[in-house]
Amino acid sequence: MLKDKRLNALISLTPNCETAADIGTDHGILGCELLERRICRRVWFSDISLASLAKARRLAQNKGLGERADFFIGDGAKPLPASPDAAIIAGMGGQMICHIIGDSIEKLKSTTLILGANTNLFELRLWLSQNAFKIEDEIAVCENRRYYVLMKAQSGCMNMSEDELHIGPVLIKKRDDESKAYFAHRSNCAKHALEQAFNSNEQIKQSLGKELERWQKLN
Repeated sequence: MLKDKRLNALISLTPNCETAADIGTDHGILGCELLERRICRRVWFSDISLASLAKARRLAQNKGLGERADFFIGDGAKPLPASPDAAIIAGMGGQMICHIIGDSIEKLKSTTLILGANTNLFELRLWLSQNAFKIEDEIAVCENRRYYVLMKAQSGCMNMSEDELHIGPVLIKKRDDESKAYFAHRSNCAKHALEQAFNSNEQIKQSLGKELERWQKLN
């Protein structure tokens, strides 16, 4: 079992399937773990960096997984030969994830998407809902004192309220210990931001006050 909570959460969201794509694979740790746990029979590793892809290939070979791994150099999902059953896109900003899916939407529209955005979660959720994807699950995890929200999305329709777009439609309902800790963290961040905004204009203060109220009511 990996010690990295974020990677373990991404793996837990990935369905058992024939083929998964690890898009932006970097060192290939996640894709190799999927193969070792036999969650996927085959993994397509892709990255825009030839050096990163070489590291992933080396790791797969060292673990004896080379026969079940394929490697593709290129931007996002573009170099993949077909539609994978699942695609993991994580470790980047929400806007970049939207760009990757949008650039290959015909290839990915029937794929289960496992997404880990470091920023712009609101924008990612909004884009998914506007492009016929439904968020099926969300997990909040804390790794090295930083919180991550990871999600699973599939083709479907989903209308979200403003609170659901900001907080997460599944996290609001889930209310498990990890979600509650994440809500408290976001509430503290919003409170600190409001305290530091005493010299800002009223519009900024009102926006920060609304943000604080949104997270406080979850506690």
